[in-house]
Amino acid sequence: MLVYHTNEPKAGRQFHNVRVVVRLVDQGEDSLPNDIARQLLLGDAGGDEARAREAWREAGLPLQGQIAVTDLDPVRRKVRGEHA
Repeated sequence: MLVYHTNEPKAGRQFHNVRVVVRLVDQGEDSLPNDIARQLLLGDAGGDEARAREAWREAGLPLQGQIAVTDLDPVRRKVRGEHA
């Protein structure tokens, strides 16, 4: 992850700068942010948070960071009731 600070001009008549923090993250190929992966699994569970949470825990998926699609897909299939 790369973090840097920059000053950007603020819109308006007076000259002001706004300090901006930029965070660049290499998410790699075939991975999803944790919150997106959780939303997908919740959707697959039909909105049943307890079922989605239990499937996540049983699969041993990390609580933070990127989730590999290859790790998430089998969990999603299981929650949807599909067989591999």
